[in-house]
Amino acid sequence: MNLSPEGRRLVSRIEGTIELNSRNLMLNLIKLGTKLGVIQEGRVVPDRAPVQNRRFLERYLKVLLDIGVVLRRGEEYELQQLVLSFSTADFENTIPEYITMYDYIASMAHYKAINEKHPNVLMSFGKDADVWDFFLSNPFCRAYREVCRELGGIDRSSRVLDAGCGSVSPVFFAEVVAPNGIYRGVEKYASLASLATKRLKRGGYDWAGVSVAAIEDVFVSSKYDCVVCTDLMSYLSHPAIALRNMLKALRKGGRLVMFELFPDRMDFVYRAYEFYNSMNPAFSGFVRSQEVVSMIERLERRVRVHQVGGCFMVVEKRGG
Repeated sequence: MNLSPEGRRLVSRIEGTIELNSRNLMLNLIKLGTKLGVIQEGRVVPDRAPVQNRRFLERYLKVLLDIGVVLRRGEEYELQQLVLSFSTADFENTIPEYITMYDYIASMAHYKAINEKHPNVLMSFGKDADVWDFFLSNPFCRAYREVCRELGGIDRSSRVLDAGCGSVSPVFFAEVVAPNGIYRGVEKYASLASLATKRLKRGGYDWAGVSVAAIEDVFVSSKYDCVVCTDLMSYLSHPAIALRNMLKALRKGGRLVMFELFPDRMDFVYRAYEFYNSMNPAFSGFVRSQEVVSMIERLERRVRVHQVGGCFMVVEKRGG
């Protein structure tokens, strides 16, 4: 699908940011190992590390093996040479607030090493809604919303359903569809939905509302011009059911617009992301774009799927 020059620029910045941050997360993984005593004097010595949460230690060692930082020979682990480079050009094409956000997330990992349910690990959508509200206000998130707006053809008369809307997207899209459109957000976590609802009421957005529900459980009787699904698939228990409900909500000619970190379409160290994202109890792992396409094609034949860059997908529902 065609994007405006500004839309293409945003896609490039988003993807550049994701790739650069994966290198940053690899650096954070090494720093975490030295902090926990897993890496000492250039060697990987898990048996000597005073890590109380041994499950966390196993996950940490696995991610080092997966990304090739460590090799295992029998019972021994060998630290491999790791060269990470960061250029000025890298940072010119990125959204720096996203990187600092993940630095904050990475800073919580050592608490997870102490206890699986340590209170200083603020990654739960329900318990830590205020933290997630801050994360979702990140300029990176606004950038992918802008791209979704353009890909979905959302304008001042659009009917929009936002699956897993969180606390910040509702006002963004409510402003886009004003004054003649309709916006409905669906959010599983009541604390995030509450923050969104308060903002909508303060702004007087009478044409917008948020329902507390999981998209897998929603029966949608209305038909929408666009369904938006951003960074949601990796947090779903039943992605096929969620996709079925989203497709059913579309009118003929409508569009489902998705933003996801697709590991099969992007050049980034996704295992590093998964390690840190897994501190959120709802995270189940990234979904490949081909898996999503296969699910969609099994659910609905009358669709046309467009891949836009490495992390956007548009599903057009055809008539007939």
